[in-house]
Amino acid sequence: MSIVSEHVMELVQLTQISENTYRPLPKQNLSERELNLFWRYHGRFPNDFALGLNGLLDNERLIEYDHLTNTLITETVS
Repeated sequence: MSIVSEHVMELVQLTQISENTYRPLPKQNLSERELNLFWRYHGRFPNDFALGLNGLLDNERLIEYDHLTNTLITETVS
């Protein structure tokens, strides 16, 4: 894992849209600096951002992360 992906894991909360679809959003208690980093990582490092999101998933597997719509699609692992 990269430094960016590890930091993304600290900054993100996943909001469930449907059964296997999430929207990664910044946590509520972030400072202005952390909020700016969240969006900088999202915009400039989409691969590392997606890797950080993947690290947040417990019983699910990342299928697709759409950077433009900021949606994460997963699959339940049995």
